[in-house]
Amino acid sequence: MSLDMSEHRVFITGGSSGIGRATAVALSQLGVSVVITGRSEERLKETIANCKGNEHGYVSLDLANHESLPQIMKEQAAKFGPFTGVFHAAGLESICPINLAKSSRIEPVFESSVWPVFSLAKALTKKSIAAMDRRVSLVTMSSVASARGQQGMSIYSASKGAIEAAVRSLAVELAPRNIRVNSIIAGAIETEMHERITTNLSEDMIEDYKRKHLLGFGSVDDIVNAAVFLLSNQSNWITGTSLVVDGGYLCK
Repeated sequence: MSLDMSEHRVFITGGSSGIGRATAVALSQLGVSVVITGRSEERLKETIANCKGNEHGYVSLDLANHESLPQIMKEQAAKFGPFTGVFHAAGLESICPINLAKSSRIEPVFESSVWPVFSLAKALTKKSIAAMDRRVSLVTMSSVASARGQQGMSIYSASKGAIEAAVRSLAVELAPRNIRVNSIIAGAIETEMHERITTNLSEDMIEDYKRKHLLGFGSVDDIVNAAVFLLSNQSNWITGTSLVVDGGYLCK
């Protein structure tokens, strides 16, 4: 069954690299008009250059300024039309022993992944921003770290746990507005972030980490496919759900 999303418009955070970039490109190939955000204007332009079609936009934004998202989305909706979906792909990794934890290491993690969820959800409650003729989909990235404890991952795990809790309550609150809210719980995906996390690990440690995923490490496409599904009408009756895409990590 072919998937036609030519009447969809999706706002994406973290669109300058990794999963956000790959999802933007994949959606554009299905006819979606995308608007992407990220900190690097140069990398955002590279993403747009790889997108099919020309009804796309980008906004350079540091998510420390997440409260500006509703206004940015309002301006972009005026240009391209109300949004049918939002994909919050942005985030920062954090490996930090608790004895080194301090606000300067905690806040950036929450600023990039948790606080924007609320600003994005708030934006979608505005009639000028969200398409009113269909169920709008808000999808946010999460992680197996929200469900499985790991040494040095308390900050990162807490941020993903907060996202999971928010998704459930936002799904209840926004359902009367015809807005669906879901997350993707990802295992280890081979991205630039994954490289940074594993760069200081020995080969034995990396192999042990890989074996914990029954199907090995995942690819960006594994997450892109899940994101496209949750942003499409194919998932129209799904909300308040955490879609686990982890190669079997949480089974063990």
